[in-house]
Formats: sequence, C-alpha cells, structure tokens
Amino acid sequence: FIAAGLWACYSVLTRRYGRGQNGVPVFLWGAALVLWIKYGLSAEPALHMTPGALAEVALLSLLTATGYSCWNHGVQHGNIAVMAAGSYFTPVLSVLLASLWLRTQPTLGFWQGVIMVTAGSLICWRAPRR
Repeated sequence: FIAAGLWACYSVLTRRYGRGQNGVPVFLWGAALVLWIKYGLSAEPALHMTPGALAEVALLSLLTATGYSCWNHGVQHGNIAVMAAGSYFTPVLSVLLASLWLRTQPTLGFWQGVIMVTAGSLICWRAPRR
C-alpha cells in the first residue's frame, strides 16, 4: 500500500519537477548496489552462475530499465490519463510473461482478475472524458 502511494507521488513530482531529466538509471544502479551489498553481508548461500542464468538476468534487467525509463519519459511528456489507464494492464502482462517464462498455466482466478483489471482500466480511461 505504501509503495503504491510512493509510486503515485513519484509520478506526480517527476512531471512537475523533472525538467526533462531522467533519474531512473541512477536509481536502478543505486538500488542494485545496495542489494548486492546486502547480499554480500548476508548468510545466503553463494549464487550458482551459469551463462544461461546470466543471460536471463541481463535480459530482464534491460527490459526493466527500459520500462522504467519509458514510464519516466511518458510521465514527463505524455498524456497522464492514457498512461494511468494503460498502467492497469501492466500486472496482466507481467503475469502472462511470467507464465510463459516459467511454463505455467494461468488459473481461472487469473482470468477473472484480468476481466476486473480491464474493466477498471476502461473506467479510469473514460472518467476524465466526462
């Protein structure tokens, strides 16, 4: 719940004070550094690195960084109402991608959620037009 509120604040403040600058790369590098330090100081077992695993991490890191940078650009220069409506589809697309990646079958509950998220997105998209 707190993260949702912080994300909304970030989006509003970025549009107001960002002046076209993109702080996403700095944030992502900083978060990665902090998490690697935390991992290094923890009692977690050593990671088993393989070329395939490193390729997956690199691909997903690139996609995540691209997504956040595109969101940041859209918040500063795009139509917020359209972005807000479109953002409701992100969890749906995320679960679909994860189910393909992990080779799992989405359940009936997933599809019911898709219908609710889609309906909510359409309501949010239509509301400012009145």
